[in-house]
Amino acid sequence: MIDCCNGAPTGAVMGIDFGTDNCVVAIARRKGVDIVSNEASQRSTPSIVSFGASERFIGERGSSQRMMNLKNTVSEPKRLLGRKLHDGEELQDFTIKLEEENEEVVSRVSLCGHDRTFTPTQLVSMILGNLKKIAQADHGSEVIDCAIGVPVYFTEKQRTALREAASIAGLKSLRLINDNTATALAYGITKTDLPEDNPRHVVFLDLGHESTQVSVVAYKKGQLKVLSHSYNKEIGGRHIDKLLFEHFAEVFNQKYGVDARKNSRASLRLRTQCEKLKKTLSANPKDLETPIHVECMMEDKDVSGMFTRAQLEELLEGQGLLAKIQSTIESAMELSGIKMDQVDSVEMVGGTSRIPRVRELVSEFFGKDSRTTINAAESVARGASLACAMLSPAFRVREFRVSDCCLFPVEVQYYSEDGSCKGKLEFERGSEVPGQKSLKLKTASPVHFEWMHSQAEGLPKDASVVLCKHKVNVDPKKGECLLKLDLGLGLDGCPAIFSCVKETQEEEKISVDTTFQLGNLPEALERLMEDERNMASHDELVHETHASKNSLEEYVYKMRDAISSTYSQYESEDKKREFLKRLDDMEEWLYGDGEETSKDVYVEKLKELKQIGDPIESRAKDFEDVREAFGKMRSYIDLCRRMSHTEDKRFSHITAEERAKVVEECNQYEKWVQEQETIIKAAPKTEVPPKFASEVESKRSDLEHACKKIMNRPKPKAPSPPPQADKPMEDQPKEDEQAKEQDEDEPEERKDEDAWMADEAKPDQAAPMDTEATGAAAEEDGPVEMEKMD
Repeated sequence: MIDCCNGAPTGAVMGIDFGTDNCVVAIARRKGVDIVSNEASQRSTPSIVSFGASERFIGERGSSQRMMNLKNTVSEPKRLLGRKLHDGEELQDFTIKLEEENEEVVSRVSLCGHDRTFTPTQLVSMILGNLKKIAQADHGSEVIDCAIGVPVYFTEKQRTALREAASIAGLKSLRLINDNTATALAYGITKTDLPEDNPRHVVFLDLGHESTQVSVVAYKKGQLKVLSHSYNKEIGGRHIDKLLFEHFAEVFNQKYGVDARKNSRASLRLRTQCEKLKKTLSANPKDLETPIHVECMMEDKDVSGMFTRAQLEELLEGQGLLAKIQSTIESAMELSGIKMDQVDSVEMVGGTSRIPRVRELVSEFFGKDSRTTINAAESVARGASLACAMLSPAFRVREFRVSDCCLFPVEVQYYSEDGSCKGKLEFERGSEVPGQKSLKLKTASPVHFEWMHSQAEGLPKDASVVLCKHKVNVDPKKGECLLKLDLGLGLDGCPAIFSCVKETQEEEKISVDTTFQLGNLPEALERLMEDERNMASHDELVHETHASKNSLEEYVYKMRDAISSTYSQYESEDKKREFLKRLDDMEEWLYGDGEETSKDVYVEKLKELKQIGDPIESRAKDFEDVREAFGKMRSYIDLCRRMSHTEDKRFSHITAEERAKVVEECNQYEKWVQEQETIIKAAPKTEVPPKFASEVESKRSDLEHACKKIMNRPKPKAPSPPPQADKPMEDQPKEDEQAKEQDEDEPEERKDEDAWMADEAKPDQAAPMDTEATGAAAEEDGPVEMEKMD
């Protein structure tokens, strides 16, 4: 399905499901797509940034800091992208201080002791940068190219902000792909039974944390076409959690006299438990009472209650959430132009799809069971990674065309400065994306293009009507010319002029300037990128400093214990006392003046201690290694002696004199071992050992060579039998039987002549070199097979 192109670097591209609550990263590389686990071995990473006194904590680390650093922790920054402070009541859920600058909501936090404001674009870039690190740690090299999944309702301003966030994070965004389109790609590209003529229609329902999205997709062999999208931002996992939160906040207020709605930490504790309760209820029988318990919610009070899935379903019905899901499905079906009986399958993804009543509702609506054949939490990331691989020159992917559709109608109005041409083009709702139209204009002056939404109805209330403006630079001095333009909606669903040329005998390209866009100017974007690089470098330095401090502290504890036990005999008493004193002083410094200092100081302090400790460790290792080497050599000597007395038929041609030479070699080497072991035992442990393991190993190799040379001598060939006269047929079986007996006595293809010793050492003895991979194991006290001689 996916492979590297010939001559292309064996790299990787990534797909990101940038979720409101959690993010998922998939890497497309040679032969497949993998979901990446983060530093906590989790396949999803929280969308959280926490600002501390010395560094930022992002993802899993930010989640662990959240409760204790609530006012400086931003969770779900996706909800802030492209928003204004007065855009919606849901922005009141944030525990940080929100302000507005340049018609954009910003977060005010304290970082490294300084007040800072960060735009949502910056906050998202921090999360994307963390995801980039996670992907690179998994792949082992740099991963830059990416495709990012976005909700279908994301406006031009939000898409622009997300692209800028990717750039600030050092990522190259090849495409923003709608969530359900990515899911549809992951679902369909592996299908080998897609029809060639009549399309197969599949409805995808993404019931996520923030919203519900429904898409109708038509599949044919090698392609998918999105027929319609619909969405509802008022039904998602977050809204169900909020219903449970409000219910239990009131219950606990009446029962225990504590109102979690008036305390940020209590509110977070209760919301967390409500989310867990929702997941538990989805897996439990309808009438089973399930407990909810919040320890020390507020005012040192523990609170608890009971709830059933039936009660949850009543809440969903009473608040109209189920009706909103149904209306969203109806809207998608109406826009698609297909009938109910043309739907072949219904696929559900997203965490909210696990609620049984929601599944029942969908099945009742379509008159068929809803399915979950693709991973509810990972399908968007997988599809996005495939979409990115399709656009990367480093990969070739199975041919599969992806055609999306426009959710909000767009029109482009154009006019020339001299008034010679004027008009507009429309891209209706449902228009193909990416898609373009051609336009020919005759003018002698620059032409201006203004892109805008042609209908305000149905747009998110925070959407800008004007999207962008372009200027085609025609020089009036050169007179009238004929322009040919291709313009439309690009891969991201955003307006673009794809080409603009002057029609002559040799077409000339005309430059196009962007005179207005939603987002930062290049200079401002570069400043944001530089700011992020500085913060990332500071965070890295802080991490390295902590690691250096931990290494120093660990060394102090380790050596203080070892010098009093394991390494005690390898240093003199005076030097041991002096070293222990230095270790104690270092510990006192670490918890005093050295509590907060630079990385270089910790590194230098560790270097000073190692100058004393390393020689001790080295001597201890050298003495231990040489003892082990002598043990291995003794085992090998014993093995060679046993082999010199073997009665195995494979070695029957080895003479008594030759076997005696093996014994003599063993005796000589054993004598050498005894002499050297005596020297080693007598040597002072506070000095370098007189022999090293490498020297002993060299001697063992000499013995092995000498023994192999004797015991591996090939068996002489048997003389060829003289030719015999033809015998009667009845004598033939007897000759065959004799030949068979002779073959059994002969080595099989001379294997036995080259075989060498198998390890018969006891379990606690080390196996001799070159003998641990021998073939069959000999029976106890039986003959020993030999391995081939080099």
